[in-house]
Amino acid sequence: MTSNMQTYIKKYAIIITFVSVFIFAITLEPIPIMLSKYRQILTSSSVLISDYLAVGDLSATLLNVVLTTGLNILIIKRLKVEVNGAIFACLLTIAGFAFFGKNLYNALPIYFGIYLFCKVTKADCKDHILVFLLSSGISPITSFLIFGAGFSLPVGLVLGITVGTIVGFILPAFNSFSMKFHQGYNLYNTGFSMGVISMVLTGILSSFGIDII
Repeated sequence: MTSNMQTYIKKYAIIITFVSVFIFAITLEPIPIMLSKYRQILTSSSVLISDYLAVGDLSATLLNVVLTTGLNILIIKRLKVEVNGAIFACLLTIAGFAFFGKNLYNALPIYFGIYLFCKVTKADCKDHILVFLLSSGISPITSFLIFGAGFSLPVGLVLGITVGTIVGFILPAFNSFSMKFHQGYNLYNTGFSMGVISMVLTGILSSFGIDII
């Protein structure tokens, strides 16, 4: 295999794969039905385990996988980050969890919070790209507050977006600090950070009589 061919595959293989999945998704059923099922996914509470194949169906779930992963690919391209092993692993993780719990709607406030953190601290967003990509692991908190906690829609929107943004804002700093807990022995450092933050959020919600189910 020539070096030019290797470069082409490395540059476009991921995009070609997800375009192919999208084409497959829209052939499974009429687009209006698929979009209606996708809306059900976006408006679900998305907590574990919200099987999007059950909430929507296969075509809507594949659409969610393509759009959610595609957004992260755009972030990578926008920041001009070179795809390496860690980035590729993150994309596969995002695609996997887009089958349950992760979608465009609940991830955006988290991403916005991280973006704000970078602007406030004058940090380069590229330095936090792995946090960007993995941060949506805690994004169901946004959907839960909006659609699953029993609040009215306006109140839920304010709470969900606000809490999601705050979580995104504190995650990069906490992620750097959490390395001291495990000294690098935990490969899922961002997951560890999100787990600690999730426990705090669960405690706060429980104190108000709100159980995450």
